[in-house]
Amino acid sequence: MKKIIMALCVLSTTTLICAAATPTSTPISGSNVPYKVRSAFHHEYKDATAPTWAMKNGKWDVSFRKGGTTEMTACYSWSGHRIDSWMPVAQSAVPTRIIDQLKDKYPEGFSHEFTKIQRPWKKDLYLAKVKENGTSRSLYLDKSGHAHDYAIR
Repeated sequence: MKKIIMALCVLSTTTLICAAATPTSTPISGSNVPYKVRSAFHHEYKDATAPTWAMKNGKWDVSFRKGGTTEMTACYSWSGHRIDSWMPVAQSAVPTRIIDQLKDKYPEGFSHEFTKIQRPWKKDLYLAKVKENGTSRSLYLDKSGHAHDYAIR
């Protein structure tokens, strides 16, 4: 009997660990998000509305509206530290050096849709879509127009 109970305990523990470690993109109720993560989010984005939570690759993503209209996404670690936030921006809000750099390097064309990536304690980046030999790709640039590698979260 003891062996059966012990086997069930081990099986239950293994199942819980695997479930917690499996990446998911399924929306999660805000009440299931760790307190530190929810607290950090509400502290940083007091005017956020309609938050939708999901866990991806072991991190907490939240999509929400800022100021009632702007759709944003932020990513948090389990300890409540914001990793980055993504917000669409108009071309007029993108630094001129970035636009000039894109025009020089990609005369074939680039998308006029930009995303600003804010990263605490690091340089902000701008995401631009560019075409090269008919193929589209994402390019990450700092405010000076220098390209950077950026591993998404």
